[in-house]
Amino acid sequence: MKRTTIIICSMFVLCLGFSLNCFSQNTKSSCDKHETQLISNKETKRTVFHKNDKNYLDDKYGGLSSYISPSRDDSFDYVYTPNGTPIEVLIFNEMTTSQIEQRNLWGDQLVPEATRIGPSSARYNCHSYAWYMQSTSNTFWMNYPTDYYSDGSYEISTGEIGDIICYFDEYGENLHSGIVINKSNGTPNGVCGDSNLVTVRSKWGAWGLYEHRGDQCPYTSTYGGDADYVMYFKPRTNDVFNLSNPNSNMTQNINTNYSVPTDSTIFNNYALYGLNIAYAKSYGFEVSSINELNVRFYDEHMHLINVNMTDDYENGIYSISFSSYLNLGKYYLRVSFDGDLDSGVIYTEIINSHLHSYDFSYSWRNYTQHYAYCNCGSSRSEGHVVFLRSFSRGNHYAQCALCGGLASVGFDGPLSLNNMPMSLNGSYILPNGVVVLVDEDFDAYLDGTLVFIYPNIE
Repeated sequence: MKRTTIIICSMFVLCLGFSLNCFSQNTKSSCDKHETQLISNKETKRTVFHKNDKNYLDDKYGGLSSYISPSRDDSFDYVYTPNGTPIEVLIFNEMTTSQIEQRNLWGDQLVPEATRIGPSSARYNCHSYAWYMQSTSNTFWMNYPTDYYSDGSYEISTGEIGDIICYFDEYGENLHSGIVINKSNGTPNGVCGDSNLVTVRSKWGAWGLYEHRGDQCPYTSTYGGDADYVMYFKPRTNDVFNLSNPNSNMTQNINTNYSVPTDSTIFNNYALYGLNIAYAKSYGFEVSSINELNVRFYDEHMHLINVNMTDDYENGIYSISFSSYLNLGKYYLRVSFDGDLDSGVIYTEIINSHLHSYDFSYSWRNYTQHYAYCNCGSSRSEGHVVFLRSFSRGNHYAQCALCGGLASVGFDGPLSLNNMPMSLNGSYILPNGVVVLVDEDFDAYLDGTLVFIYPNIE
C-alpha cells in the first residue's frame, strides 16, 4: 500500500495535467460524446501546472521548485500552430546532472513496463514534444496545446502511426500528449478507451522520454492518474500526394487548386497538402492566384522549414515559387491568401521533374564503350575513361577507370594528337570515343566541368 501511495503523489506534477481537485471515474471506450465538450470545457479547469502556480510545485509532490531557479518564470516565447495561432511556451533552466540521474531512477519505477529512451529534463514536457518538436534537444515547456486542434490545424483521427494521442480527464482537460509509433489489433481493455492497442512515445513531465503501451503510463487510472479517455489527432490535410521517381525522362506535375469562399472568415482558410516522398531529390513548387499569397512548408512533425521563395506579380497574377531537396519521408505544403478577407482560387503545382545524373554505376559494353546508369534506373552508352599512365608502349588495351573493363587504344603505330580534342592539361579523346585523362583532370571529368578544346580543321 505504501508503494501505491507514493506513486499517486508523484503523479500530480507529471506534464500538465494532474489536478488536485479531480477524482477517478469509470473509463470510457468511446470518445465521440466528448468531442463537443473538448472545446467548450477547455477553460473550465485550470488547476494544472502553470508558470504562476508556485504552490503547486511543492517538493512533497516531487515538484521542480528545488531543481529550477525562481527566475525561470521570467522567460517565455511563442510557437505557432499551422493556422497561425500563437502558443505560449516557457523556457526553464535544466536540472543538474545528479538531479537528472535521480529523476531517471525515480521515473523508471513509475511504470516498470515502460522503456526510457531519453533522459529526464526540465526543459521540455509532453505537449511540447508531441505538438512542437519531437527531439530531446527541445527547449520549450508547453502548458496548453488545445489551440492546435481547436483552431482547425489538426483533426480527429483513428490512432494511426504518426498521430498524436491525447489523454483527457472528465473535464476535457488534456493531461498528456504523445506520438503513436505502433498499432495492433485487439480488444480495448477498458483503460482509456483503446489506448492499450497502440504503442506511444511520450515525455513524462520533467521525467524522461519513454516508449510504452498506451495504457501503461502515469496518466491512466492503472498507475494512479486521472485520464478518463483518449483522442487521436493528425494534421488537417486537404489531399495527400505520393511523390516517387518518374520513369525515364518523364516529368510528373501534380496540379491542384483550393477555393476560399467570399463569405468565409480566417478560420480554416488554408489548404494543407501532405507529401509522401518516396524518392529523395529536389522538387519544385509553384502557387498562384489573383490575390497575394502565404505559403509555408513543414516537415513530418509540422516544424516550419525555411526555404527561399520567389514572389512574382505579372498580368494580375500573384505567384510564389520555390524548390527544395526532400529526403525520404513526409512533408506538408500549406497555401493560403495573405489577406484575411481575400477569396478566390489558389492554384498549386508540384513539379516532380528528374534530371538524370549518369554516375550511379557502370557496366562494360564493348572495348570502346560502357553503360552509365542514373540512380533512377535509366542508362546511356559512354566512351571508356582511361588514364594516360595506363598505356604501355605496344599495349592496345587499358583498364577503364569507371567500369573496370578493357578499353581499346584503337590505333596502331605512333599516336598523333593534332586533330584530337584536348584539355588544357593534356587529356584527350581518341577517335573511337575513349577518353584519355591525365590524373589532374579526373575530378573535373566526373563533375562535368572538364573542357576539351576541338582543333580547327581547315
